[in-house]
Amino acid sequence: LCSFSFSLCKGYNLQSIRIQPIRQTYTMKSVHVCPLFLTLVPTLVAASYISPCKLSRTCYKHAPSLLLLHAKNNDDEKDSGGLTYSSPVTSFLGRFLPSKEEAGAISLDEATFSGRKKLSIDDMISALDQGLREREWFVTGDVIPDLFAEDYTFKDPDVELQGIEAYANGVKRLFDQETSRAEVIECSLNQDATRDANDERDINDTVQVIRVEWRLSGNVNIGPLQGLRIKPYICISDMHVREADGLIIYQEDTFDIPGYDILLSAFFPWLPFLAPEAPPVSEILKSR
Repeated sequence: LCSFSFSLCKGYNLQSIRIQPIRQTYTMKSVHVCPLFLTLVPTLVAASYISPCKLSRTCYKHAPSLLLLHAKNNDDEKDSGGLTYSSPVTSFLGRFLPSKEEAGAISLDEATFSGRKKLSIDDMISALDQGLREREWFVTGDVIPDLFAEDYTFKDPDVELQGIEAYANGVKRLFDQETSRAEVIECSLNQDATRDANDERDINDTVQVIRVEWRLSGNVNIGPLQGLRIKPYICISDMHVREADGLIIYQEDTFDIPGYDILLSAFFPWLPFLAPEAPPVSEILKSR
């Protein structure tokens, strides 16, 4: 990517560019760059967080997220749900999103959770599969509150927050509600992820992990009209269900393409080295 950018550029001298990923630092000296490269620098910095993890396919656990770019606006401190960022790029972009009120705030009071009860893991899988197909709450925020614990936490490579209400409002603010889709491909118990999760937990606080594979498409609410289009890609949501009460306590999202690809595809979709769009769900299912 860097070599491609440099080949397009001349006329500006940048003595040193330092890109610092999680474990290693690369220094490039006396490089000639142009305004196009300077435009790509924030993307390259964001991409420095990439590190692949092995799921059912190559999945980028440390790629910059497009799922929850929502920022706590200055007037939204009290309702941020303990929102924290690991990426300055995410924090910056989130400030261009509509406020919670402009997006139509979702309020979940105590009465909303009156139907909470312990479900078997099979019943939880069925509830998630049916609910997500009907409500697509990964982009709409129209969650089923009874499935989630009070101490629910969401995490992706850039964002961590507490509370299902904070999550619901975050995705509703981020995604354009007319164009965005979250189409379920598969929802099932994942034994490998369950074993890995319990290796780090107390024996009296075990979980079972339901893995939801889904296709994300549509626009995010950054920019005029219907916002910025994102290339369709595959997301993996690991839902940790606490065995003690049968409720979802933790969700972690990862993606099947690196973060630089997601970001560059939104701004420069014509670049030849980018991955193709994820095919429609019907084609994915036929190929399996």
